Amino acid sequence: MPKLSIIIPAYNNAHLLPETLDSIFSQDCEPFELIVVDDGSTDNTRDVVEGYGRGIVYLWQENSGGCSKPRNVGIRHATGEYIAMFDSDDIMKPGKVRSQMDFLDRNPDVDFVFTDFCDFRGAEVLASHITTCPIFNSLPKQKVGEDAYVISSTAAYETLLVENFIGGSAMMFRKSLFNEAGPFDETLEVSEDIDFTLRVARTHALGFINRIGHHRRLHDGNMTSKAEKILTRSLRVFGGHLSAPKSSKAQQRLIDKVAGLHGALAYHYRENARYGEALAEYRASLSLRPACLGTYKAMAKLAVMALTSGGK
Repeated sequence: MPKLSIIIPAYNNAHLLPETLDSIFSQDCEPFELIVVDDGSTDNTRDVVEGYGRGIVYLWQENSGGCSKPRNVGIRHATGEYIAMFDSDDIMKPGKVRSQMDFLDRNPDVDFVFTDFCDFRGAEVLASHITTCPIFNSLPKQKVGEDAYVISSTAAYETLLVENFIGGSAMMFRKSLFNEAGPFDETLEVSEDIDFTLRVARTHALGFINRIGHHRRLHDGNMTSKAEKILTRSLRVFGGHLSAPKSSKAQQRLIDKVAGLHGALAYHYRENARYGEALAEYRASLSLRPACLGTYKAMAKLAVMALTSGGK
């Protein structure tokens, strides 16, 4: 039985999947189980996977609209002690899997480890993600090996509330942790990664390997049309943690985060002439930060815009 299972949720990425699979099978590690969960693709994803060979486990399901359900299905089907998540359009860099497996082997008290990554679009590779996370970089870390560190639960959780320093394809964890923390939230179409890692970090230290483990592919798209979905789902994720036990510092960071998300959603509604919805979001923001002068100014501008346009 392989020690590691790699889970790939796939949806209509047949044209990119071969490059991803090639990068995974180029890893210098012991045999592993690779599971591709096809979330109802309408392209030739099945043909690509089955034609690739190499003993890939192919699972098909009706489209769920997100990555959470295929991830959960893959993990529950997995036989490995360790679980690695990987997106169907990302590129795994040499040594990623081995370094993370070695970390978990050598640190039995740590159940979750992640690596750094770079975004890329075409031939352009951007800076490492961790270099864009100043709060994370200032955290105290316990060095446990070459480029390997452990971050306390408190420090990791408090920082994740304001800075998402973990990529979806960067994580590897013990399957027992999945059973303890609970599955990816299948009601979330986006932000399911941060929801899962927040639940883990609330009670567990995190391992970090300071090396580039993968390149995350960026796609062109109309982000304006996605803004509302991203903000509303993020509000569900972070708002859901408001009542969870935490330090006073974490609670204040979370309040600021949720209030800011309400403000951002209000701005989105305001700029799209949805004035009633904007007002409701500004009020929600003020309920968390009643002394925020900027929100009152934004509401005044909203009133002027609504009056001059005849909006509701």
